[in-house]
Amino acid sequence: MKAVLDTTIPDGGATQPEETIYQIIAVPKELTLWMKAPGNFDWQRADLRGLFDQ
Repeated sequence: MKAVLDTTIPDGGATQPEETIYQIIAVPKELTLWMKAPGNFDWQRADLRGLFDQ
């Protein structure tokens, strides 16, 4: 999924150059979020397991 979001729309991906503000990938099975703000920071992983009783 990160590869698709890292690719621009003209190249078959999902990112509009200069217009994409942020991107989020949720992986519910792993209780993980991946977040990116193009031009500000690259992919960051957020582990949500501590927020949910498992």
